[in-house]
Amino acid sequence: MFDNDVYLTEQLTHLKLPFKVKQASGDHSRILIIDEYDEVWLLKINRANVNPRKLGIKAKKVVCYGHCMIIDQNDDLWSFGDNLFGQLGLGHYIDMDDPVKVDLNFKVKNVECDIGYTILLDQDNNMWGCGHNKKTEIVGFLQIGLTETSYNTFQ
Repeated sequence: MFDNDVYLTEQLTHLKLPFKVKQASGDHSRILIIDEYDEVWLLKINRANVNPRKLGIKAKKVVCYGHCMIIDQNDDLWSFGDNLFGQLGLGHYIDMDDPVKVDLNFKVKNVECDIGYTILLDQDNNMWGCGHNKKTEIVGFLQIGLTETSYNTFQ
């Protein structure tokens, strides 16, 4: 049914980590964790091992879905991972292996991401988005007739 490269578990498994977890989010290749001291840890998932690495960022929230977003304790946004559609909000389409602070002129209240795009809420409750927009995921619900454009900065 499955080849030897596929590992499945149908039961919950206790993941033993050297710290207590406050919040976590993961995708197919990584897990981001905020520990009890608000430190962000990255667990890259591969067949050889899963070694947690502290990123040196204290955070309020992490989300991953092909790319990762972090809201730090100063309400600034950090991003890394896949960037084919500009979903990192960095002004380019280059994938990033390590977190990069996103240059914004506002503070971030909340962030969510899906395959190819990111949506965030600023502290004045304005919504912003970047990345894939083929089905007008980013701003189509606000205005009819937008083109199939990809945004690499928050619009």
